[in-house]
Order: sequence, then C-alpha cells, then structure tokens
Amino acid sequence: MGTYSTSIIPLAQIIFDIEQTGTNVTGTYSTSTGVHGIGDGTFSGTVSGNTITYTLHQTTPNCTGTFNGSANVNEDGNAMTSTFTGFDCAGTHNNGRGNITQQ
Repeated sequence: MGTYSTSIIPLAQIIFDIEQTGTNVTGTYSTSTGVHGIGDGTFSGTVSGNTITYTLHQTTPNCTGTFNGSANVNEDGNAMTSTFTGFDCAGTHNNGRGNITQQ
C-alpha cells in the first residue's frame, strides 16, 4: 500500500499485489482515484538490481490507459519509490511519483 501523485492527480492511495518470478514481475493494482473513485489495472515489468522498469495497464471501464515508469526498491525490499508518465481518460499524466510500502 502507498501513495502516488501526477501532474493532474493530487496525492492518492494505491494498493499493489505483485509477484516476482526471476527477473519478471507481474500483478494488479487499485487506486482511490479514477472513474467513480476507483482505478484498477495490471502491472508487469523487469527487475535489474534494485530497479523495476514497468508498464501499468489501467483496465477501469470507460477509463483505460497506459503508464510507463521505473521504481527503486529499498535495501530491505519492503518499499519502493517510483516515477512514471502515461495517459488515461483524465488526460496525460506527467511527472508521476509514487511511494509504496509493503504491508
């Protein structure tokens, strides 16, 4: 669970369910924003060292989108900070930032 923001979304909550197999990561996410207050989607990426390069596909009905970014995982592996850009029904999201902590 953590928070994120973009150039057009103020600080909001996000929840990830991520699984790693080798250098690949996949999973799902949900947010407290989006159409009717909810945004959902899938997550996939590649791990190299402590960095995950990823793509999010927002699957929220009537508000699909795609986001690309990278996240740095802390030494303990229980938190990461992320930067991303992308688009959905709200427009283009620039300067996206996120902080996620394992619960």
